[in-house]
Amino acid sequence: SDDTYDGEGVAAFADPWEGWVGYGDATDYTVLELKDAASVSFDVASSDAGKFTIWTLDAKTNRLKSVQSTATKLDKNIEGDQKNVVTTKAQLLVAGTYYLSMENSNAKKGGSGDYTVVKNANYTVFDKGDDSDDTYDGEGVAAFADPWEGWVGYGDATDYTVLELKDAASVSFDVASSDAGKFTIWTLDAKTNRLKSVQSTATKLDKNIEGDQKNVVTTKAQLLEAGTYYLSMENPNAKKGGSGDYAVVLNDKSQFFTEGSYDDNEWEEAPEISTEIAMGGWVGFGDAIDYRCVTVNENGGVYSFNLTGVEDNVKMTVYSVDAKGKLKSLKSVSATAKKPSISIDSLALAGNTNYVLAVEATGAKKAQNSHYSVEMEENGVFTGMDNNNWDTATVLEGGFEGSLAKGTGLDTVDYLDLSNWEGSLVLEMEAGSVKASFFDENKKAVKLDAVTFANNTSKKGVASLTLKDGDKVNDSIQIAALDESVKYLKIEAAGTGLNSYSIATLA
Repeated sequence: SDDTYDGEGVAAFADPWEGWVGYGDATDYTVLELKDAASVSFDVASSDAGKFTIWTLDAKTNRLKSVQSTATKLDKNIEGDQKNVVTTKAQLLVAGTYYLSMENSNAKKGGSGDYTVVKNANYTVFDKGDDSDDTYDGEGVAAFADPWEGWVGYGDATDYTVLELKDAASVSFDVASSDAGKFTIWTLDAKTNRLKSVQSTATKLDKNIEGDQKNVVTTKAQLLEAGTYYLSMENPNAKKGGSGDYAVVLNDKSQFFTEGSYDDNEWEEAPEISTEIAMGGWVGFGDAIDYRCVTVNENGGVYSFNLTGVEDNVKMTVYSVDAKGKLKSLKSVSATAKKPSISIDSLALAGNTNYVLAVEATGAKKAQNSHYSVEMEENGVFTGMDNNNWDTATVLEGGFEGSLAKGTGLDTVDYLDLSNWEGSLVLEMEAGSVKASFFDENKKAVKLDAVTFANNTSKKGVASLTLKDGDKVNDSIQIAALDESVKYLKIEAAGTGLNSYSIATLA
């Protein structure tokens, strides 16, 4: 009944498996069902020369294919019920159906003998494997739980788990394994839909480990953006029968950067900053830069941006936006932990131009992260573009205040009409420096009879002069009475930044 592997009488392997083979019944078969992978080894005893074989069924040919074969030779010194015993070499088998056969090599010559096959003490079943997490896209792959524990070895060489990061992080793991192991962090390549290694760490087998002890390694801190990652634990000795328990836990050095704000990572949709609305937040790995759209006075003006509260390397930049939407840097400053406060001072900005402020963690890729605050300060507002030529000169009949910017292409000159001005005139600097020139009704330069300076000295025949804030002489001028020929006053920005002045009658 057990002469062929597909015979109806072939029973499952029982330990011990005993029988007789010889002339007329040369071969016996039994079925070995492995629910789990195993390293199998048998003690084969025979009173006559024999051949023990492990078979697998070839799915294509439906024929047996030898996996391992071991011969037992006849020992002439064996007497009575004694048997010659051989131990088969350990054979690694995955879960499945196998066939064992015992054959009498001398059957055709009339040989016969009893046999006994038993599992050797080294016979090992790897029943800790879990096949649900063997591939990253398997249905059984669960989210990472701390600790992540399991077993990998022959028949279940690799386990996967999913690491979901809602925020960027610097992650480090303690990986413990009772056998040699390989721990890897993966990301899924969108183009190939295959895993791509981010970091891999090996755990080597320590021969001094005994019992339930495990070899422990700590992975290097790895910076990861928010997203989905896969962790794997692999036994590199699995094909050699290696197996072992493992445990993976997040190391105390791991950091999760939960303070990042992603609604200001693109300048086109960024919130605004103005003299009334400050800017504040956090920049670092995963959120390296924050933007703000700058709101200025409709006439433009001179502004300062004050950066404070910096804990690590941060750069602040003011950009202009061209017609194509491209940013052009106007000025940048950097702050550090040692110098946590710095400013962009007296920056001239037009009222009809788009500007953007950026705060960036320059060491974000090295996990150099920082809080910060920025306040926008208005140093002065430009007079406006309405009086930038002779034809649109502002008619002065009383006090007037103006502000100009040099070399910015913004508001660099004011034309003032003095036709209706009566009495004396005082021109005084508030900030910066300007050049004042006097003209007649035909726009030709004219000289004043007399001008009195801030130190009460006087000078005759003045057609133009440069005034500077804080100068003992040229901080201001007084004109007791305008000549009838004087009809226009032209004031040009002479200093960088804000150049502001005021005009009033003499008290």
